[in-house]
Amino acid sequence: MNEAFNQRIWSVQVGKNATHAQIIAKRRLREELETEMEKFLAKGGEVETLDRSQYQTFRSPCFDKSIHELQQLAIKNKRKSFSYWCDTHGIAQFRSKNAKCIRCEVTL
Repeated sequence: MNEAFNQRIWSVQVGKNATHAQIIAKRRLREELETEMEKFLAKGGEVETLDRSQYQTFRSPCFDKSIHELQQLAIKNKRKSFSYWCDTHGIAQFRSKNAKCIRCEVTL
């Protein structure tokens, strides 16, 4: 019993260390990016902000099918809902029968 308890403690500590290590890695990456941006801007580089109309049709890289293809797939598999990108809520559930967002009733 003592050994099993020690293994549980060890696994929790490993999980915390992995999470802490990931946080440290992200922090370092962010600092490197900020440093590179400062160098880029110091050399006269410019950052261009895109107009909203240039990227508003982008949904999400999570979905390799259109909403209608996912709707048909959900109907075929007898599911009441499926996940897709809602402009209001981000990734949300849509009803299979009418392809409307469950939360806001918007059809894409």
